[in-house]
Amino acid sequence: LTPLIGADMAERITMTLWPLILLGGLFALLARCASRLGERAIALLTPALAATNYVILYQFAPLRIDHHGVQILLSLGLLYLTLRPASALRGAVAGGFAAMHLAISIEGLPTVALFGAIMAVDWAWNDRAGTCARLTAYLAAVAMGAVVLQFVTRGPGALIQTWCDALSAPYMAALGIAAIVVGVGSLILPSQSAKARWWRFALLGIGGALAGAAVILIAPTCARGPFGTLDPIVATYWYSNVREGLPIWHQLDALAGFSLAPTLVGLIGSVLAWRRSDDATIRHAWAIMIATLAGTFLLSLLVLRTASTAQMMALPGCAWVGLHLWRWARAIESTVPRILASLLCMVALPPASGAAAAKLVTTVVPQDSDKGIDHPARAVNADEPLCVEPVHLTRLN
Repeated sequence: LTPLIGADMAERITMTLWPLILLGGLFALLARCASRLGERAIALLTPALAATNYVILYQFAPLRIDHHGVQILLSLGLLYLTLRPASALRGAVAGGFAAMHLAISIEGLPTVALFGAIMAVDWAWNDRAGTCARLTAYLAAVAMGAVVLQFVTRGPGALIQTWCDALSAPYMAALGIAAIVVGVGSLILPSQSAKARWWRFALLGIGGALAGAAVILIAPTCARGPFGTLDPIVATYWYSNVREGLPIWHQLDALAGFSLAPTLVGLIGSVLAWRRSDDATIRHAWAIMIATLAGTFLLSLLVLRTASTAQMMALPGCAWVGLHLWRWARAIESTVPRILASLLCMVALPPASGAAAAKLVTTVVPQDSDKGIDHPARAVNADEPLCVEPVHLTRLN
């Protein structure tokens, strides 16, 4: 657009369109995921609920050029491919999405591991048709895709460098080892043995242990986490006060209610849908939703910024709750009870359940105006002015 309208206007238009293009993909994928769950009404209602959810829409706001939107969309792509019938091709495509997730930022590692675990358990428990091929293709594609994207985007030197807070040599080695161990092991396992299920779980355990050992042996400092190598001053005065990266128990306020309540509603709805389904295929799809939602919900408790991904996964369950509450309410013959019961459907709307939870949290938990974590900076008496020597300001200039 620059030759036509100039660089400044071209940037403004692109920064407006790019998040909206991602949001369009989000709506489409949500409908496709929900269509795997049985009722057409749920497929129609799920993206509509997304359109009400500020926690999700914030990540796709025009002018917001950020990695969260792309990674949320990649997570949804992983979910869609996992809900489809298992095959090597779908596993490979999912592995490509996962590799992109990691290349963008290491924040994607828990999500990549979660879907790998879901595919692994799906194979190990029953060895259904296509599940072994899907898992091995997924692991191989993640490992190879990570190496290729690292080479293309960061150059050959990045293949041997180590960063705990980004895709680097220890993580790529772990991915490669997991792919090799599971891929080779799956070929030699006794498939007809009465103990075959436990052999498969043992293989997965060995692969995971060796992958973890690779990270520790190559980069022992990374065993303390992605930010384990931060300077203590930086960790104390900056990182420990970045709110979106903190666990939920450090910030029990209105935002916590808004972040967690819709996910809980969706989890309850997914469990009820799974229990009440008579179709084995639909029941299995809801089981995948429950596993995905349980994992992302746990992650959102540990890191607040992942609440948007968890709430996105919760939307089909919220749609199920709203739909069934509506049908129950409309079957009531008396007018006033029917109207009052119909209002219960509001619990399926993320803003409504979030607002109710926010009010509950702020009522029950004493609120402190200071939202950060206690550290030495707060030991200073608030009544005493801070003394800053001019010589120190000169050095900081």
